[in-house]
Amino acid sequence: MGGVPLTRYSGEALRERIAVVPQQTHLFNATLRDNLLLAKRDATEAELEAVCRTALIHDFISQQPQGYATWVGETGVRLSGGQAKRVAIARALLKPASLLILDEPTEGLDAEAAAQVMANILTHVESTGQSLLLITHQQHGLEAMDSVFAL
Repeated sequence: MGGVPLTRYSGEALRERIAVVPQQTHLFNATLRDNLLLAKRDATEAELEAVCRTALIHDFISQQPQGYATWVGETGVRLSGGQAKRVAIARALLKPASLLILDEPTEGLDAEAAAQVMANILTHVESTGQSLLLITHQQHGLEAMDSVFAL
């Protein structure tokens, strides 16, 4: 990773360099801000807003009476599946990681939102120099991948 053999990293050091959005999103019974800050404790409001705009969740958050201080409930029960997924994507984008692993990132999104989220993610990883491992059954974004493996 970054030209360094993986065997030279400790398990913890390797995990620090990887951001993951699993297929089953997990959010904590806390505010949207708290759930996002798990990725980067010292993130600024501008950083939070930027990643939330990338994940197409900022407008929804801004419409909530408490904005980023809105509680999501246990496992994100107060959000739709697509909203929870986009919060998880924003959290992963916030983490200063070398590798971004996304498992079905557009699941639960309509076709238009899915295409826009993938386009935004691709722009983000290109601008940050992150590597992207995309696990998906969808076609969104595959044309931009360096390699595609079908199983």
